[in-house]
Amino acid sequence: MRYKEEGSDGKFILISIKKMSIEAISQKTDRIKRKFSLRYKEEAQAANSFLYLKTKPRR
Repeated sequence: MRYKEEGSDGKFILISIKKMSIEAISQKTDRIKRKFSLRYKEEAQAANSFLYLKTKPRR
């Protein structure tokens, strides 16, 4: 599983739909993981590809 890192914040969230798991690069990793794992669990069962969610960049 690979994920991209944007800027120094690393505010990129990768959801692996096949494995129903989430890798989040953030200070709030655990909180984000719980949030999105519950939210996209049903969608993960029907999808075959990867879903990328990116938080709003700080500029």
